[in-house]
Amino acid sequence: MPDSDISFPISNHAQSEIDRFQAVAEHWAIAAQHVVISYLAVEIDGAKWLHWAAVRYVYAEMRLSLLETSVVSVDGITVGRESIDLSKEQFDLNRIVRSGQLEIGGHVYGLPRVARQSLNATFFADNHPQVQPGPVRSPTLILSGGQSPNIDGRMLVDLAHRLRCLDKPYDGLADLLGEHLLPSGLLQRTDTAIEILLEKPAETILADSTISQCTLSAKIVGSRRIDPSLLRIGVKVTSETNKATRLSICGASLKWAVQDGGLIAARVEQDIGDAPVCQVFLSYAGHHISRWWVGDPDHLPRQRAAFLEQFDKDLTKLREELLSLDCKGHPFERVLTLVLEEIGFDCMYLGDVSHLQEAPDIYCETPSRRIAVIECAAAVTNASEKLSKLQQRVLRIKERFAAQRLGHLQVAGILVTKHGDAEIAPFIEEAARFGLGIVGLPALGRLADGLRFRVQPEVIYDQVLSTGNSQSGDLFPGVAGNSLAD
Repeated sequence: MPDSDISFPISNHAQSEIDRFQAVAEHWAIAAQHVVISYLAVEIDGAKWLHWAAVRYVYAEMRLSLLETSVVSVDGITVGRESIDLSKEQFDLNRIVRSGQLEIGGHVYGLPRVARQSLNATFFADNHPQVQPGPVRSPTLILSGGQSPNIDGRMLVDLAHRLRCLDKPYDGLADLLGEHLLPSGLLQRTDTAIEILLEKPAETILADSTISQCTLSAKIVGSRRIDPSLLRIGVKVTSETNKATRLSICGASLKWAVQDGGLIAARVEQDIGDAPVCQVFLSYAGHHISRWWVGDPDHLPRQRAAFLEQFDKDLTKLREELLSLDCKGHPFERVLTLVLEEIGFDCMYLGDVSHLQEAPDIYCETPSRRIAVIECAAAVTNASEKLSKLQQRVLRIKERFAAQRLGHLQVAGILVTKHGDAEIAPFIEEAARFGLGIVGLPALGRLADGLRFRVQPEVIYDQVLSTGNSQSGDLFPGVAGNSLAD
């Protein structure tokens, strides 16, 4: 075991990186509810040294199982997870950055070191190096020490088998590491490190933010431990003359309410004139958190339509193909996918991939990540069989999502046919019993109207989910009467 509280030599560059990180952590860490420490230690000559550790400052409530202490030791490898409730305990971040050591359960674990070796530090100001850049910051400091000895590949195979024989078994190394919030490939790495990750203390909820009637309405959520006076919401509005208007709103001026999950929420309401889009910036204690575009769904340009109309004026041919009784099978499935994508769904077409015959024909997702799996039926005579298969696929998808910690996602199953309401009416009750929707030609007609009028994916999704007990002609109510053409 490493000597307690012995500082690493730190180079000027490493100290500069640590100082940059601590300038953010000084305010962001205070807003966190928990610190969750995940670690992998390797026994070397009777002493346990850190191979890798991740220290996460968590602002929202997590699954209770992830806050429970867990330690698994097999063949000189120790993998563990521990959480600290910051409302009850102090956490010494300075000790980590000064000595490369963590105290976990009364034991001190440190990075391997050799004589005169300095502690290396790299600050990733925007995001973890293994995460693609995006509009949201996730500042990360990585402290690295000496090299860890190579672990024999045969030992890893034996270790995987040993894990399956424990009283509380794990299905190999990936299962063990994943359960403890660690990357699956750690044991193949020779470098050692401690990662310190700051999650955002507040965020703009894009799915619940919009522009309507010249007013921006943006939902902001944050940790209940934040100081609202340190939170600022910036807005940039660009008019048709390209002259930008910029303003800032202090979080202390908003009305905050307690939400589930240990969060608080408030809504920004701001007049922005006739601008169809604006940018919303969020910062805390002078440090940028995120930037998002928020738009008016009734006035946003549709770039996909602009592209397709270069080859199909007014999308007439696409609408005709969608409604044509001669277009069926894989061609119809492809056209339906294209129509959904043009309207704004994110889709995958799987129907004609030979080795994916057990998958639904179409997977589609709304901007707020609500999911629909679609099966197409050429004839209504086999609707019962199709509904049964679709139900099994939906249940399988939900179970798999739950196993991958995606159980919160909403998944709907829809059977699409080219028959009229009278022909599908006998199957509506059966579809509802399965928890599915079934729609026919009138609904496709409304969907074709959606190519000309500004129908939003979220609205379409809501209407699809309500079709279990309604006629398919009600799929897109009021669309045809919309006067806003593309």
